[in-house]
Order: sequence, then structure tokens, then C-alpha cells
Amino acid sequence: MIRHSSILGNDDEFEETMEPFMSKIKKFQKKGGKRGKKGKKESKLPKKGDWAFLQEWDSPIVEETLEKLSDRGKADSEVCHKIWGGNRLLME
Repeated sequence: MIRHSSILGNDDEFEETMEPFMSKIKKFQKKGGKRGKKGKKESKLPKKGDWAFLQEWDSPIVEETLEKLSDRGKADSEVCHKIWGGNRLLME
């Protein structure tokens, strides 16, 4: 349980959920929608409101660092070591 909350993501999660989501966002960022008043294609992503950040959003998670231990994971491991004293039998 702790391990899975402490890594950035795993291969299955990335391929099944994160990668398709990121691809859709990139598609909407690049393609845009209908032409605006100045003849330029406007993004289908909102310009205002809670979702406006998607206009410039870039994922902090990339496939190369998927299973890297997160900063939170490092902190969790230190706490676990203090509690269980590194005893592998208690952790299995």
C-alpha cells in the first residue's frame, strides 16, 4: 500500500489512463477549434475559470520516470524505517 502511494505512477496506470488523457489535452492544445474573429484557430480548452490552466499544461510525469520514488515516498520510507526499524519480516 505504501509503495503504490509513493511512486509517481506505474506502467499500467500510465498506459491505461494517464497517457490517453495527456494525448487528448495535447491534441486540444495544438489543434484548436473553430476560427475566431481574427481568423486564427482558437483552442477548445477554456480560457477562463478553473480549467484554464490546461491551455499551457504539461504533465509533470513522463514515462522515463514513472516508477521513480516520489518526494512523499522518501518521507514515508523514513517514517516506516523509524516504526519498523528496517525489519523486513514486519514489512512483508
